[in-house]
Amino acid sequence: MSKLRSGKSHKPILLTNYNVTGPECEKFGLNYEILRSANPKNEIKVWEAALATSAAPPYFKPYVQSATGKSFVDGGLHYNCPAWVAHHKRQILWKDVQYQQPDVLLSLGTGRVPVPQPTKRGFRNLVNIILDMVQGQLNSEEA
Repeated sequence: MSKLRSGKSHKPILLTNYNVTGPECEKFGLNYEILRSANPKNEIKVWEAALATSAAPPYFKPYVQSATGKSFVDGGLHYNCPAWVAHHKRQILWKDVQYQQPDVLLSLGTGRVPVPQPTKRGFRNLVNIILDMVQGQLNSEEA
């Protein structure tokens, strides 16, 4: 997830490696656009996407893609936890299972969650510790 700084739109941009058709974003009320160049020479490469999604002001300058001249900043300005976007995007892509919960949704955050020291033994306590850690990663206000 990144944000395009130039042009008519200042919406967040979803950088994809697949083609998208139809107004899927409007159906789910998502406020982002999908960026995929029709010209393969202008495709955003993985390393460019990494620079675009990590250009967090005021720490880093915007990333400017040399092939297109487009300027990008960190998408966390709008979607601090992109797991929400990924969850809705999977509902669009895999319609046969769109209303089922995913088996796994992995979000690699940059936050820090204190690991509680187990005071009790047992499986239930282990499950509670893991759930607390997952909830801490999903809480973007503390990450």
